[in-house]
Amino acid sequence: MVARYIGRWYAGDHATMAACLHPGLLKRRICTDREGGIEYLNALHRDEMVAATEAGIGVRRAAAFEGVRVEVLAIDGRIASATATCAEWIDHLHLVRDEAGWRIVHALYTAPPRTP
Repeated sequence: MVARYIGRWYAGDHATMAACLHPGLLKRRICTDREGGIEYLNALHRDEMVAATEAGIGVRRAAAFEGVRVEVLAIDGRIASATATCAEWIDHLHLVRDEAGWRIVHALYTAPPRTP
């Protein structure tokens, strides 16, 4: 399911993306304000992720999908955690299994470290 989520972002498949995400999803990352250098926590909600997928934002950077790696860290009954790594992002994900199946409820992401 995690690989499908990443793949649908880069394919622009908003319908499948919506199915991968719990309605309560928050996707967050730490950002730095360019002007003042102040750090803040940016958050995207499920509907914003689905809209961005439909707008094709990931499609324009689809080469980053190459070499995606998914690692399931833990499964405990109806909850799980995993990481997804590709050229563009590292996602730390929390998932829940409900009546719709496994869905992502929380994501914390960052860019991978740059190599010299």
